[in-house]
Amino acid sequence: MDYIHFLFLVLQVFLMGFIPGRVLTNLLPYDKEIKAAASFAVSFFIYYLVGFLTYIFKLPASPIHLGLFLTFLIIFFLKVFQGKLLNKNELGFVGIYFLLFLVVVSLQGLLPFYAGGFWYFDWFEHYQRSLFFTRHLPLNFQFGPYLLTARPPFFNIVVSFYQSVIGREFYHYQIIATLLNLCIALPVYLFCRDYFGLKKLKNLMLLISALILFNPAIMQQATFTWTKSLSAYFILLALFFYLFARDKNHQPSSYLSSLLLAGGFITHYSSLGYIIPVFLDYILMTFLIFKKRLLPLIISIFIIVSISFTWFGFAIRNYGLYNTFLGNTSYEWTKNMTFSNRLEKDITNFTYTFLPLISGSFLNYIKPQTSFLVKIFDLSTYFYFDTFPGSITLTLYALIVLYVLLNLKKWLINLLKINKNFLRIFSGSKYFFVFFIVGSIPFNLIVYPALTNVTASIIFFPLTLLLFSYGISRLIYFGKHLPKFILVIITSTIILEAILGVILRVFVLQTELNPNFNYKLKNPLLYHYQTLPVHMDNWNLKINNNLIFLYDRFPSLKPTFLVLVFSAWVFSFFILKKILRGKSGN
Repeated sequence: MDYIHFLFLVLQVFLMGFIPGRVLTNLLPYDKEIKAAASFAVSFFIYYLVGFLTYIFKLPASPIHLGLFLTFLIIFFLKVFQGKLLNKNELGFVGIYFLLFLVVVSLQGLLPFYAGGFWYFDWFEHYQRSLFFTRHLPLNFQFGPYLLTARPPFFNIVVSFYQSVIGREFYHYQIIATLLNLCIALPVYLFCRDYFGLKKLKNLMLLISALILFNPAIMQQATFTWTKSLSAYFILLALFFYLFARDKNHQPSSYLSSLLLAGGFITHYSSLGYIIPVFLDYILMTFLIFKKRLLPLIISIFIIVSISFTWFGFAIRNYGLYNTFLGNTSYEWTKNMTFSNRLEKDITNFTYTFLPLISGSFLNYIKPQTSFLVKIFDLSTYFYFDTFPGSITLTLYALIVLYVLLNLKKWLINLLKINKNFLRIFSGSKYFFVFFIVGSIPFNLIVYPALTNVTASIIFFPLTLLLFSYGISRLIYFGKHLPKFILVIITSTIILEAILGVILRVFVLQTELNPNFNYKLKNPLLYHYQTLPVHMDNWNLKINNNLIFLYDRFPSLKPTFLVLVFSAWVFSFFILKKILRGKSGN
């Protein structure tokens, strides 16, 4: 029965994410794969709006939410039978994404708790925030030291919609959050296909799925139940539609982009650092290149303001202006900083984020640990999740740097050519990417409140994914030009990084850091095992709140989870090897 129950839950969560949005995106003028990629975002918007309304008006959530989904389900199958929805290409695309989701949920089922580096509490806080809307907790309920207004609610309201249909236990939450956080695979595919030169590459979605499974940062984001990855999905998808509007003079796409940017903003406030450069470019295009387009710009701004007001209007009414706009860490932690303090914060954060460095303070923290494996685990957690080169993977980062150095002279010459179409140079998509990356970095550094070195995983994840997509294209490019033994080295380093960042995490959490396995952690009299206190704090957070993880709910399926994950890894290795040898064509 566990097999049936598990597969039913996974399939239900996936179909609830895909079907309502796919019915509505069928009305849009895009190809099937773009419609499929946008379907999840559209479904989540529906769930956010309906879920928020049922919460505000205290309506019976379960029958309304289930009835809404069943209505879309009936419409979906009617259109499928009429031949108006799916085709072979889209079925393959969505099918591969479902298999990726199944494998990552299986990986989630191998984690008895969350730990590594200083990652703590956020996974539990967002579970509480989702239950806030499901159980109508009092408005003054605090999540640690924070009120509801300290974080935007899109992710939590969408989860609460799901919870009212499939269940409220933590293992339900894990499956739901995994889908929301794994959606980043979809815009990564679209960018690789349409903007990074891989449109003709066969098995592209398989290659992307393989490299996602091998990427420690993406696997951490997908299985750590917080909001950063869903926000990045909205930001990347918004960028895709903005570029579509920009390149094809298709104004409705810019409105869709604005809707998605608003979704990203009310999912995680760091999205503001990406909205600003997009609209600076929009203004540049409006007034300098595409003149007489002021009205569409105003409409796009109105869309963002209107969607954002669904949250801010509720918050102002119930919590006041201060708690709504200033009751968050970005303001509270920086309000007393001097200019020199802020500058020091930004320089330090930039240095330890964008260079492959590990701070001396972190190294001192892990010195007392007696377990070599836990030391390596914490170092890999820091490097792969908190530094920009690590989050892309050092292999892909090195390929990007190498490609840029080889082409820098040519790019600079082209950029400096002065002619009557000088402004038109900047209307091209490749210059937009440079503008967007360079423009979003200072905005995000300024907004981020703490002097730390963990900004890659928190505020720069959209940039990570954009460069990850570009790194995939450079991997294929060098695969055509490098000798076989170099390709073997590249493949080996990708696998090695995955072992250090993904497999080691699963192993250490099940053994060295698991009190049910390690007697030194269970018995205080034998507690000679030194580790970061935050590891055991995470364990106690789970135990003290009686949380049932997938790991606990489906113990009989652990061998199946292992087989699924291991098989996916082996298959991914052969797909990577096959494509790099050029047997899939381009």
